[in-house]
Amino acid sequence: MSPWILAGLLVLAAPEPKRINLDLKDAEIENVLRLFADIGKLNVVAGDQVKGKVSVKFTNVPWPEALDTILSAKGLGYTKTDNVIVVDTLENLAARAPRPALASPERVTVLIPVHYAKAQDLVPIVRGLLSKDGTVAVDVRTNSLIVTDAKVDLERMQAALHK
Repeated sequence: MSPWILAGLLVLAAPEPKRINLDLKDAEIENVLRLFADIGKLNVVAGDQVKGKVSVKFTNVPWPEALDTILSAKGLGYTKTDNVIVVDTLENLAARAPRPALASPERVTVLIPVHYAKAQDLVPIVRGLLSKDGTVAVDVRTNSLIVTDAKVDLERMQAALHK
């Protein structure tokens, strides 16, 4: 059997979330989250800034949709890991979200011949134009600078030197 057919059958076989009827007036959000924890058989953790009251009326709505709607109206969101959801402000959730590791920029080495000056005299200027990881050395024999840095930083440095 094709994996795509099997995946489709699993989706079709997945139980539809429980539909709920809910009528609340000025209910504390903490208590509403406790109610959804019971309905969804989940563990719920609320951040310190999850406060306030909600008034809602839902008829025959899947409980995840109802929860999303309530959280959205309050400027809240959640992350889910296994059987636990963490509810917090969107800003706090974004701050805690894992960030992908930035790939280190490709380091490039260039040889820059120097005319009408001594390469050694340009070293302090070039160091000031490089990133903290950049390096500069002098080839006295050819009066050239040997510069290694990220490509974008090298291009910026070379543009400044040609001015």
